[in-house]
Amino acid sequence: IEPSNLSQQLAVLRRAGLVLQSRDGAEVVYSLSVPAVRDLLLTGRTILRGIIDDQHALKRSLTPMRSARA
Repeated sequence: IEPSNLSQQLAVLRRAGLVLQSRDGAEVVYSLSVPAVRDLLLTGRTILRGIIDDQHALKRSLTPMRSARA
C-alpha cells in the first residue's frame, strides 16, 4: 500500500473510532480501540479463505484431466 493511501485509510478508521493513534518518539503507533474488531476481521478472513478454497476446488473439478498419452 502506498503511504499516502495507508494514511488516508487510517484517518478514516481513526475518525470512525476504530483505531487509536499515539506517538512513540518519531513513530506513530495505531491500535484497535475495540479489541472485538480483531475477532471480526479474523472471522472475515476465515470466511473469505473458505470461499477461495471452495472456488479452487470447483475449478480443479471442472478442469479436464490430461491423458497420459497427450
